[in-house]
Amino acid sequence: MKVEGNFRSSFGSWIGGRWIVDSVKNRQQAKKPYLNYDVKVKSNVFVTFFKRNPIWIYLILVAVGLFLRLIGLDERAVHHDESLHGFFAYQLFTGEGYHHNPLMHGMSLFHLVAAFFFLFGDNEYTLRLPFAVAGSILILIPFFLRDRLGHISSLFVSLFLMISPTMLYFSRFARNDILIALTTFLLILGIWKYIGSGKNSWLYFIAFFCGIGFTVKENQYIIAFLIVMYFIVSNWRQFYDWLLSRISLSDFNRSADVAVLITLLTIPLSIAFVSLFQGPLGLTLAARDGLPGIATGAPVGTGTYVAIALFIVFLSLSVVFGWFWKKKEFIKMFLIFFVPFILIYTNFGTHPVGAASGVWQSLGYWLAQHDVSRGSQPWYYYLILTSIYEFVPLLLSLFFLAITIVRSTIKTWLIGIFSLTMFTLMTVISVTSLSDGFVVIMSILKVLAYLSLMFLTFSLRTSAFNKFLFFLGIATFLAYTIAGEKMPWLEVHIIVPLILLAGTFSGKVANRFLTDTITTKSKFYLLLSVLVFCWGFWMLTFRDLGGGIELFFKLWFVLTISGLVVLGVWYFSRGLSFLRVLLYLAIGFLFLLSPLYIRSSFQLTFSHGDIPKEPMVYTQTSPQVHAFIDELHNISQTTNLGYDLPIQIDTRDGFAWPWQWYLRHYTSVSYQDHSNGTGKISDERKIVIINERNRESFLENSPDHLKENRKIIHRWWFPEETYRNKNIVDLGIQLSDKSRVRTLMDFFIYRRLNNRLGTISSFVYFHEDLPTTFN
Repeated sequence: MKVEGNFRSSFGSWIGGRWIVDSVKNRQQAKKPYLNYDVKVKSNVFVTFFKRNPIWIYLILVAVGLFLRLIGLDERAVHHDESLHGFFAYQLFTGEGYHHNPLMHGMSLFHLVAAFFFLFGDNEYTLRLPFAVAGSILILIPFFLRDRLGHISSLFVSLFLMISPTMLYFSRFARNDILIALTTFLLILGIWKYIGSGKNSWLYFIAFFCGIGFTVKENQYIIAFLIVMYFIVSNWRQFYDWLLSRISLSDFNRSADVAVLITLLTIPLSIAFVSLFQGPLGLTLAARDGLPGIATGAPVGTGTYVAIALFIVFLSLSVVFGWFWKKKEFIKMFLIFFVPFILIYTNFGTHPVGAASGVWQSLGYWLAQHDVSRGSQPWYYYLILTSIYEFVPLLLSLFFLAITIVRSTIKTWLIGIFSLTMFTLMTVISVTSLSDGFVVIMSILKVLAYLSLMFLTFSLRTSAFNKFLFFLGIATFLAYTIAGEKMPWLEVHIIVPLILLAGTFSGKVANRFLTDTITTKSKFYLLLSVLVFCWGFWMLTFRDLGGGIELFFKLWFVLTISGLVVLGVWYFSRGLSFLRVLLYLAIGFLFLLSPLYIRSSFQLTFSHGDIPKEPMVYTQTSPQVHAFIDELHNISQTTNLGYDLPIQIDTRDGFAWPWQWYLRHYTSVSYQDHSNGTGKISDERKIVIINERNRESFLENSPDHLKENRKIIHRWWFPEETYRNKNIVDLGIQLSDKSRVRTLMDFFIYRRLNNRLGTISSFVYFHEDLPTTFN
């Protein structure tokens, strides 16, 4: 240890000054409580308040979060996916029935929305209401994790969950992702409560919400795999001894118990993974997309019997190993996991085949779809989304990771350097035109880079809970980056661990800020000095300072003010270490970013919720469709036709949606594809809506009684050409050009776009007999 300490001392002094050495050495921690998060310091009144009266603060945050999620919930146009979810839930509600289709993910969403329709009626508000409620419940969960997060940190986590652009937007969106985020938080809660207490009741809790997660969305496979991977690696010696029969399953510690439980419960549901090897086996275990008459992801022929056999074998193995582990207790956990799963997928026993599709096709479908890569987004897609919307949690998490690495051992540093080297080599190769022989080298570099980055977390010198959060944050980002399908709503799952990390770090820093011994005047001067530094940087980088004498005086003014502030920083930071000053400046910078973060959340959610100036708004239904529905309802009442108003919809390009949701109550709606003039229109149709791609062929054969009324945008989308097919060289060129940097900042702050939004429209035709007020 002494040799390692001397080496670290010399190495630290060499690369960055004495402050790095002080930050690394544990023996200096007592003198630097701002770095040692475990040092107990005297709390002030503010800290004591949160420790004594936390529940009321959380309830206020939940109330504010609920208000933000409920206000104007029905004003945004219904997205294509929302209309699918709403329509099929409406069919369940009305008794027409809906059965599991893996394209629509799990059945929980449909039962939940149908229940809300039953309680409150079916409309756009109640369609999104369950997700708003789930997003609000999320805000409360950190209260129950205070023993791991800390009192102030858990409050910060709740704050981030309340105002996060991603969390707020998708809490007002009828998709599964906010529900799976809720089950993920509950899983994390159950896991660490069990590790802390050892009570089997928490294992039942884990089993239940793990099973519910599988009924919500297939992301649960990724979540379960990453959790199991972490606890197996962190307890590898126990699993190694078990494989050598040195210990039994019942001898495992609580941390290893978590891996055993989730593994035994999920293996029977994950056996469709063998479909990846169906080619060499000569079987069809998961049918590829596009095979006529065969459901995607379903086994076919002999593959069906093999699939059934594999499921029975692994289900039996799960029960046997579970019996050796916890005996009767495991049987209870097994039932708590599988009974809700079976009930939900079988529509509570009314559709038994749903159990089979839930067990096999849930995973089989998405494995078969992997190569389709829906969305066709670049590998850096989530870097873009996170940087635009979740820049505060991202920066806090990275700062937390950097400080934790600095405080860790040489082994951590070496792993970090190795990972950085692999990513650098990957970047160099990716921007160089090389032969196909380098594809293998690139693949090897990716594997080494990803593995080293994930295993970096196990070498960090921090608490087991923080290691878990770091691992989950890095591994989740890598998993969704590798995944074939990249969609904006998957950002929810990436931001969950980032919010936990950012909240943890914010709480620790806030606690040190409040209890630090330097004067309040010094603290606030250091924080406010950041404002002046950023002003100077903004003036020099983004403003046109003119030329000649004007340029001279403006430069003189900016540099003089900045110089005076630097002198002030020097004066107020006398006796403080460099890292301590840097920490205060970082806090000030993040305070400066906070208004932009809140503004970003309100812009995305309320200003541009259905306007794709935001990359998070993906192929969104136009507000013109939403507005036209009100006009259509008015026509139905004015003509006394009511829900019998005859309407025809052109279905090309999936244009049946969201009309099928909006027109669900109308009894005389015809859906036909009018491509190449094939659609038939009867004389009774009062309103006909035609895809713009079919307009010319429609006009050639359109009945005389139909008169063109208007063009409405059906869907529109963000101009993705602004970020596609870019590399590190393009980024360097962008940042070296002052005008391009201004363009980037204009978008970041004001969402100004130089490119036109992508659109596809419809043409509306009215019957000549309709009142002239509508024509």
